[in-house]
Amino acid sequence: MMKSALEAQGIGKSFQGRALLKGVSFAVENGQVFGLLGPNGAGKSTLLGILSGLYPSDAGHVKIRGRDLKEYGKDLHAFLGVVPQEECFYPSFSVEENLRFFGCLNGLGGAALNERVSALLGWLELRPFAATRAERLSGGYRRLLNIACSLVHDPDLVFFDEPTVALDPNVRHTFWKKIVELKKQGKAIVLTTHYMEEAQKLCDELAILFHGEILAHGSPKELIARFGGEKILALRAAEGTDLEREKELLAGIHRLYPKAGVQWKHHFLFVSLPERNQVEAAGKIVSLVEGKGIKVLSQQLKEPELEDVFIHLTGERHLPPAGVKASAKP
Repeated sequence: MMKSALEAQGIGKSFQGRALLKGVSFAVENGQVFGLLGPNGAGKSTLLGILSGLYPSDAGHVKIRGRDLKEYGKDLHAFLGVVPQEECFYPSFSVEENLRFFGCLNGLGGAALNERVSALLGWLELRPFAATRAERLSGGYRRLLNIACSLVHDPDLVFFDEPTVALDPNVRHTFWKKIVELKKQGKAIVLTTHYMEEAQKLCDELAILFHGEILAHGSPKELIARFGGEKILALRAAEGTDLEREKELLAGIHRLYPKAGVQWKHHFLFVSLPERNQVEAAGKIVSLVEGKGIKVLSQQLKEPELEDVFIHLTGERHLPPAGVKASAKP
């Protein structure tokens, strides 16, 4: 029977009397992207620190390739790569010098080192900057160099800790492409993120981590089906409403659909639709809104998303919205 690339069982960690992790358990297979999705402070980085052997857990155990983490010692880093949020290279070194330095640290030399450095320069589109000092790279290319230095020894298991924070959308999509390519190479990947779209696009499975514990675990599709709720009608109006007109709108919608959830935010109206005849229901609601003299600029039937799952499980909206804000166009 093939062993999991990574298995965490009952991981617990406290600091100064505060529980940071509470019995966290999951497994990651080869060729799989496993996501740890949660807001800042959920315990994601603490968990990665334990999984990578940076510091011990107070409870539970970690196995890599079926072998207890504590048995590895320095051997662990021969097949583990960690891409941290912080820069892990030397600013005064050139791109190629950084790769060669970290390659030597990981036991590479001669033809093997030359081949690996050349492969990474090409794969991460860094070859034009091979002789450029790292400190002169743009933010996006510095992140790419971060990946290259962490993967120079070609590890089988890779941890990405919030890899796309503060990156512009184009660079973020480049990162996504590289992570998918690593997966196709058979790597086992653990990705921490608080970006909904990132988790939904990249992860085969994910765990929602909140206040140090896993609230739900499964594929994005499974979690949305279980916890996402109904389709949402999102309307963008030309103007907001005063309190009296808002009350009239809510009352009118509830007369049509007594169980509908309704929320008005600034110029947006959100209505959870019944399971049947959703297109017809959307049309009636639009007519009702326009009948109150409010011009509708756009409308969209929004499928449930991971943010809806998070809100359902926690009652909080801590994560960046991925759906309505981006799709409601002026």
